[in-house]
Amino acid sequence: MKGDARSHRLGGRGVLMIAVVAFLVMLTPNIILAVTAARTFSGVVVNDSYVASQDFDRLKAAQVALGWSVALEHADDVLQLTITDAAGHAVRPASLAVAMGRPTTTRDDRTITLLETPGGYAGVAVFAPGHWRVEIAASAADGTAFRQSHDIWVDAKTAKP
Repeated sequence: MKGDARSHRLGGRGVLMIAVVAFLVMLTPNIILAVTAARTFSGVVVNDSYVASQDFDRLKAAQVALGWSVALEHADDVLQLTITDAAGHAVRPASLAVAMGRPTTTRDDRTITLLETPGGYAGVAVFAPGHWRVEIAASAADGTAFRQSHDIWVDAKTAKP
């Protein structure tokens, strides 16, 4: 009976094949993720973060001194923006630009045109489901810059095709 049973020994080629397959199983997802990451958002917010950091505190202090606050609402594909001063009065900035996009890619970035309304500003903004970032850039009459980012989450029920 002992002679009938063949013992199978794991040797050279078998060990090599196991090692190659294990290596490929680990390497394949890493390559896929690296290629996907390289093709999407680069991660660059400013071209030179050191230079941008030199002015950050000064610009932030000037913006805080304005005392402005922003209320942003999105419903029925309409984006409503209200800017108020420290006393709660509506503010009409000298310039206003609003852009929207996904936090992870620049593919969906676009500018939103807002029109003045009695309480602030409103404009058509169609958002697909998911996470969006709304970037607000305004300036006061004296040229003081005001910038804020607001995140909006749109669920599939409220998004329109």
